[in-house]
Amino acid sequence: MVNRQKLTMRPIKPLLNNDQIMLLFPDPHGNKVGTLDQFDISLLYILIRNVSTVPAPVTGWNNDPCDQPRDTSLGASVERIRSFRNHISGHSADGKISRQGFEDYWRKFEYVIRDIEAVLGEWVCSQELEKQRRQVISIYEAC
Repeated sequence: MVNRQKLTMRPIKPLLNNDQIMLLFPDPHGNKVGTLDQFDISLLYILIRNVSTVPAPVTGWNNDPCDQPRDTSLGASVERIRSFRNHISGHSADGKISRQGFEDYWRKFEYVIRDIEAVLGEWVCSQELEKQRRQVISIYEAC
């Protein structure tokens, strides 16, 4: 059973930069319309944290939950994805990582995805996940 919290809408616009505001709240004249492929991890994190009813992880929002491996809650999974993204971006000036680094992070992402699936009640076929991994590697190696 999902723990339902009272949804309190916080003002979202002050949390967003101008590009994110334009993506979520397009010009009323239709001059700029955002698409889903423009949603990045930062924007999704802001929306999940501030607009959804996803409960905060044990360590709280904006804190690395990686030292709390037993917290497999949806909030901890979202926070882990944000943390992984920050580690990848923070350890590389150009956003690139080694093949071994990629494999290590892919494995970590697999665990997080499984935690999310367990909460949501769905399982993705491991063959599909492996197919996606191979596709990302081929794109990465082509660069």
